[in-house]
This record gives sequence, C-alpha cells and structure tokens, in this order.
Amino acid sequence: MLAPNDTLKVKLIGQNDLDNAFLDFNQAVRIDPGYADAYMNRAIVYSHKGDAANALADVLKAQSLGAKVDQKIIDKLKRALEK
Repeated sequence: MLAPNDTLKVKLIGQNDLDNAFLDFNQAVRIDPGYADAYMNRAIVYSHKGDAANALADVLKAQSLGAKVDQKIIDKLKRALEK
C-alpha cells in the first residue's frame, strides 16, 4: 500500500519528473529498506529511464519483501535485458 507521500512521488513519475521521483524513492529505500512499494516505484522509474537491469533488481527485491509481482513484469524486464 502506498503511503500518502508516495502518491506525490507517483505523480512525479506521471509528470515525467523522473529525476525527482528517483531521488525520493531512493531516499525511501534508504530510510526503510524493507518497504517493498519504494522498490516497486523505483523500478518504474528505472524502467522509464530504460534501465531494465536495475528495474528488474528492484522488482525482485520488492517481491522478496512480499510484494505481489505479476510474472509478466519480470519476463518483460528479462526480455529487455536480452536485447
């Protein structure tokens, strides 16, 4: 579940303010390394920036922390790495 502050960060992604969104999610991960949503949201930023390797790493980390991740997302990121 997104914390209230995460809603603003997700809006930054929607506004294509990826650099600020990345900084915010990065800080969230540093503050609470067990916060799966921060990893998932940072993965979205990585993906938008074309960084499939880090996006996949964050998705897998979020999954290991209990986030439900659609296998299609993982497969898509793996395919992007093969290109």
